[in-house]
Amino acid sequence: MKRILLFFLIVGIGLLAAQCSTMPKTTVSGLGNEGKVVILCEPSNAWVYVDGNKVGKASKFDSESNPLTLSNGSHVIELRKKGYQSYRKEVYVGNRVLQRVEATLTKE
Repeated sequence: MKRILLFFLIVGIGLLAAQCSTMPKTTVSGLGNEGKVVILCEPSNAWVYVDGNKVGKASKFDSESNPLTLSNGSHVIELRKKGYQSYRKEVYVGNRVLQRVEATLTKE
């Protein structure tokens, strides 16, 4: 009886493992699943907002050696400076991809 139960347990685990290997893999943020965005803006002291959150001045992210790092997926980048019209762009950030956002803000 114990051998029969052990047999079915082993077969069940084998079937479960085979089924799991065919399922899509889940991506986990923080394990290299990020992309980079270089922001070139004139004026360079405009504020950068990502998905509505202020993240710093554009000059902070203006080179490939110091880009803005974002998780994979769609993000809205907005550049704002008092006295200028805002710039807004939706970007899709891919795994380990470097993108550029370039904008010249016009005075109001």
